[in-house]
Amino acid sequence: MDQRGHGKSEGHLVEVPSVDEIADDTIEFQKKVMEMYNDIDNPLKVCVIAHSMGCMQLFNILLREQVDKKKSFPRKLPIKYDSVCVVTPFLDI
Repeated sequence: MDQRGHGKSEGHLVEVPSVDEIADDTIEFQKKVMEMYNDIDNPLKVCVIAHSMGCMQLFNILLREQVDKKKSFPRKLPIKYDSVCVVTPFLDI
């Protein structure tokens, strides 16, 4: 997946509208992949590997559920992650 403003995606290079919009794009991409390849009888294992800005997106997605749990309408993640790996200089890991 090329993020907006990166790789061969459309738009101005290195332009990131907002972390929320990029995270929303990531969720939509993941939903499409699951629709195309997931099988109810043999469900896919979802392993997310995130680096640098991808970690920021992933944390945004994961924290959305936590924030919403504090409200009266808990929101579930659209996709269940079986494992997550993050590598980011920001967190020094």
